[in-house]
Amino acid sequence: MQEFLLTRRHVTIPEKPQRIYSCNEANYASFPVGFQRFLDHAKTGEKPYSLRYVGSMVAGTYPTQRPCAAPCGSLLAHACPP
Repeated sequence: MQEFLLTRRHVTIPEKPQRIYSCNEANYASFPVGFQRFLDHAKTGEKPYSLRYVGSMVAGTYPTQRPCAAPCGSLLAHACPP
């Protein structure tokens, strides 16, 4: 299908990068240790990042991490026939 709907013209990325991260921290205990360390650094480092809750299915579906409880699977956000 590969179709897109243009909702806004002239979408730009800010020139100065923002220090923001988005993650479902409810699963923190099941994340790999390296990822836990990154989150700890993002929150308490010399220049801390801000946590941004996205709150949308599209943005929350793409960056799924594999939980340690199911290393061969991934988090299922929605199931539907193709």
